Amino acid sequence: MEFWRIVAPKQEQAFFGICLLIYWLISAASLSGYILGALFLIVAAGRLVRHAVTLFASKLPRRSQLRHYIILCTSVAFFSLLALRGCYLAAVIVDVGFHSDPFEVRSDIGRH
Repeated sequence: MEFWRIVAPKQEQAFFGICLLIYWLISAASLSGYILGALFLIVAAGRLVRHAVTLFASKLPRRSQLRHYIILCTSVAFFSLLALRGCYLAAVIVDVGFHSDPFEVRSDIGRH
């Protein structure tokens, strides 16, 4: 049970469910869904790595430079994964939500 709490906390599961619901509602392309699913799996693997590194670093002396650098690099890498996932999600939502055909002729422009 500890494994699932580390890999996907409740907030992460809820976020994944909301993202899937958004994709279903706006009928996003299936490739976007696969990429987003892969990003969620990569973040879950990142959580496992971060947890393992934190356990390893906890065995090092508290004032060890190696401990600080290991935790710093792991935190930056994990934050980058989260930022990448968030940026991709935002880009897909904006692209799908505001995408229109540039060659489509609309007759309702200017009418209220």
